[in-house]
Parts: sequence; structure tokens; C-alpha cells
Amino acid sequence: MASQPTLPTRTVAKVIEQIIVLSKPGTGRRVGVSRQELHEATNLSLGTITRAVNPLIGRLLSEVSEITEARRTRKLLKIIPDAATIAGISITSGTDPSTCELIAVTMDLAGTQLSDPTSLYLTATDPPTVLDGILKVVREIQLHHNIDAVGVELGGHVRQIQTDPTNTTNPIKTEKGVVLCSPNLG
Repeated sequence: MASQPTLPTRTVAKVIEQIIVLSKPGTGRRVGVSRQELHEATNLSLGTITRAVNPLIGRLLSEVSEITEARRTRKLLKIIPDAATIAGISITSGTDPSTCELIAVTMDLAGTQLSDPTSLYLTATDPPTVLDGILKVVREIQLHHNIDAVGVELGGHVRQIQTDPTNTTNPIKTEKGVVLCSPNLG
């Protein structure tokens, strides 16, 4: 049997993101998320969902069984929270337009905060200064946590790219766009 081509990283990330979102407290989920629920949330085929999650079971995800009202067993997917530690960094505006602040926290894969926020004030907002600041904050966090991934958030005005003009209900996909300006970086 021939092996199937590897799924694009963005497809796997979309599935993982939905597992995290659908597993949050207050969403009414019992134990985990079914592949059918992921299909409905992502519009990906059940086959694609299975191809995305199977290599992650035991590493980032666990499977748990649930008995349905119809007395059938279905397998639900659950995030393994301590499978990854993420540094989340927010770039906010400083006290004047030529400054900004980096605020960083660490969290597990389920989104539980693992550290108090770390802040770094920058007296300039040019890209090299901001990148150096991000590296400094990440290195500081790494003194206490083994970081698997870094996410950076920057508010701003974004021109969204129309990726599916035939989709009349949601023709603009917000995961793609060009930052036109950011008030936090002047």
C-alpha cells in the first residue's frame, strides 16, 4: 500500500487549534472532541481529520472512549496539556509612539498559564530592535521553561486577502493578510 502524502502544516495546525478551542471549559464538552465535531468545525473531510490526528496520538493527543446514548463506543481526542510549552508574546504600545512593550507568558498546550508575565520595554520600534527584544524575552523564559513554540501577537490594521471568492458565506479567510500599519509600532 502506497503511503499518502504528508498533509500541509497549516491543515494539521487547523485541526489542533479546533481541538483546543472545542476542549475549552464552558464549551459543554464532556471528555474530548470527536472527529465528526472536528469535521463540522473545519470543513475538512473525515479522512483528512484522521490523517492529521493519527500521527499525533500519544505525542500531543490522547484518545479516550465514550459510550454514546445509542450504546456505541466512539473515540474522542483530547489534548495532552504537558506535551508542549508555548511562549506567547504580545507587542503593545508604549508610553509614547516611539516605544513599545513586549509582554510574554508561558502556557501549556491546553492554554493554562505556567508563568507570571514577563515584560520588556523597548525605546524603539524598528524591526531589528523588536526582534532583538523578542529573542531576549524568549531567552529569559528559557531559563525556567523548555519552550517548544513561540507565538507573537501584534495588533494592527490588516488588509485581508480574499482566498476563496466562490464562498459567498465567508469569502475572506482571516488567516491570510498583509499588515498595513500597527499603532503599537508607530
